[in-house]
Amino acid sequence: MATTTITGYTDRVSVAPGAEITFHISVENAESAHVEIVRLIHGDEHPDGPGFIEEVLASSISGDHAVKKQFVDVGNAVVIDDPAERLALTGPMTLHAYVFPTTPTKGRQVILGRFSLTETAGYALGINGEGRLTFWVGDGSDTDEITSQVPLMHHTWYFVSASYDPKSGKALLHQEAVVGPYNGRLGKVAPFDHRSSIEQKLRIKPKSATTPFMWAAAANAAPIRGAYKDFVYNGKIDRSGVFDRALTLDEMKAVHAGQQLSPGPLAFWDTAEGYGPDGIDDIVRDTTPSGLNGRGVQRPVRAMTGYNWSGKHDDWRVAPKEYGAIAFHDDAVVDCEWEPTV
Repeated sequence: MATTTITGYTDRVSVAPGAEITFHISVENAESAHVEIVRLIHGDEHPDGPGFIEEVLASSISGDHAVKKQFVDVGNAVVIDDPAERLALTGPMTLHAYVFPTTPTKGRQVILGRFSLTETAGYALGINGEGRLTFWVGDGSDTDEITSQVPLMHHTWYFVSASYDPKSGKALLHQEAVVGPYNGRLGKVAPFDHRSSIEQKLRIKPKSATTPFMWAAAANAAPIRGAYKDFVYNGKIDRSGVFDRALTLDEMKAVHAGQQLSPGPLAFWDTAEGYGPDGIDDIVRDTTPSGLNGRGVQRPVRAMTGYNWSGKHDDWRVAPKEYGAIAFHDDAVVDCEWEPTV
């Protein structure tokens, strides 16, 4: 016989008499549950004590209520607000970001992209199961990808970029470490070459996915569970952007050097923007005219030390530009977002 499991939470920790409180309940292997409000008098069941004692209180919610299993969509992400679908790219494109992976060999992870696993469609820049930088596309029935020749080192900053040109079918993937004396596990004295640049013709062309552009996750869905995040990333992401044209290798290096290209990016997210005396919100600001701002989901952690951290300042308010990194974790939960039961 299947075990019935009941899990729940309230929308507030405590409530005054006459005020309202909402219960969010998930029940596995049952369609209804009996609900009562009780006064817990003694909860210790030790044999030397008085035992478990409770008093049932009269309440308007007493009785049987319909229940169901509810799921938790764990993991941080940033979802880009793109009502005009300007990031539903199927033509030439370039993605770039500063990244600090912490578990690069934990499985496939998305850094930036608009990819749907259920549709097998879209594009993404991420990490494959072997810990290598990867850019992949889906045409609705199949996927193809280009993979770096050098694996990513954990707790190390990188500038990463991928471009795709549908006319030639070629994709270009580039990575180089951004190693400073304080910003990661490795210093400049470590004899390790992180650089990799590779070009490859892809077999297919991307089809637009009906999912938003996201940082740190791809979109997936299941019949009972519904929509959820997958390929969730562990690590930090700093300033990032998208071009609606295929950059050359020299142009990618120019972006890393801080040069302004013309035509400019379709979107550029300055992760150090929006800091103020009242703190930091969940909005990741696009500083281009496109205005493609992002919204943090499950509260990704802001104002982390970035790729350019000098090690001189321990307070983001003193040097905000050095604290542009956003930290993502695949097990993060701030709100289960369950439907209310009672």
